[in-house]
Amino acid sequence: MRDIDFIPDINKHFITLCLFFFYGCIIIVVIGLLFIKRPTIVEGQVVLYTVQKPVCLYSKSSGVVHYLKNDGVEIIKDEEIAYIENGSDYYQIKKLKNVINNFSEETDWINYKNEIVVDKIGEIKEFFLAFINTLKEVKIQRCYNTDDILKSLIEVDKMERLSIINGYKEVLNLQEKILSQKEEEFIRDSILFEKSAITSETVKQTYFQLLQQREKMMNLKNNINQAEIELLSLDIKVKETNLHNKENEEYGTVKTQFALESLKNAIQSWENKYVLKSSISGILENVYKIEDSQFVREGTEICRVTPKEEGIKSELTFSTINAGKINENALVKIYLNDYSKDDEGYLVGRLEKTAQSIVTNADKSQMWYTGDLRIDFSNQPFFKGDLRFIHGMNGRAEIIVEEKPLILFLLRWLNEVIISLK
Repeated sequence: MRDIDFIPDINKHFITLCLFFFYGCIIIVVIGLLFIKRPTIVEGQVVLYTVQKPVCLYSKSSGVVHYLKNDGVEIIKDEEIAYIENGSDYYQIKKLKNVINNFSEETDWINYKNEIVVDKIGEIKEFFLAFINTLKEVKIQRCYNTDDILKSLIEVDKMERLSIINGYKEVLNLQEKILSQKEEEFIRDSILFEKSAITSETVKQTYFQLLQQREKMMNLKNNINQAEIELLSLDIKVKETNLHNKENEEYGTVKTQFALESLKNAIQSWENKYVLKSSISGILENVYKIEDSQFVREGTEICRVTPKEEGIKSELTFSTINAGKINENALVKIYLNDYSKDDEGYLVGRLEKTAQSIVTNADKSQMWYTGDLRIDFSNQPFFKGDLRFIHGMNGRAEIIVEEKPLILFLLRWLNEVIISLK
């Protein structure tokens, strides 16, 4: 009887333990759902580059490419790397550029013409010839300046007038002495007439001679004044001629400078179209292995220059969905395409700056935001590999917006299931 009674007791205790275990599991699951949180994320793409991005150089016209620098060499900013053959001799145009950069109006125009082979500068030819013709015209104008001839004639005329004036003044000095003599004779005769020593006719004759002398003096002074007025007029003509000559000089200089600038602009346009330059310093890389003297189409990437500066920056683009909840300094997980998520793991960073406007594609079918990341590459506990930086390496980004208890996701799922069953 005791053995028979013991079996039900064992079953009762076992069932009780199972119930405690079941309820305990439920409580643990509920607690887990309450306290374990799942992050809400905004997905995006990230690109890594140095402080300066690599510069890709594209052909702006179709033609045969000629390299001026070898693959792998260091390039200085604005240094010429290659040019596209276009019917113009690159080295002749470089020579022309050097010549006009050292331009001086004192140099004979024929020297410039002899320096350059005109038939080898292509589309720049008409600007160069216009420049040469301008130099020629200005030189002829200055060598055979009618203003200078007129000025010389006026100077001769001035010398004649000065000689006449000096002659008049010498005669005037002599006549002034005669006038003083005549005045003394008149005074003397007047005194003698009062004493009845001479007749009135003698006094009248002396007075008449005095008046004649005074008239001579007046005529001489008028002649001197007239000559001085004419001399002043000649001085004015000289000044006008000098002014006109200066205006011609300035016009010649302006005309020359205009032709020079037009030539420089033509060379600059030619360089922009056919010569490849780097806007940064760095290392030249022929990524697509385009050979020297190879024909290329317009828009072909010829080479690129990768900067040498240290320091890695990153550019983030991310979806607009849930983006309104993103805060500054938000945690970002970065899964680089170059590394396996399972083997090397991921990088972490912080959202540093977000653009204040949205970015769209051409037809506005897609929209996204952009931002910068702050990544401390010296402290990456979730990345197990050895990061080897390559310009432009990219990957997937997850921006952690907020963390919610798992139970909320479960309740939301149950609600969606119930709604779908109705």
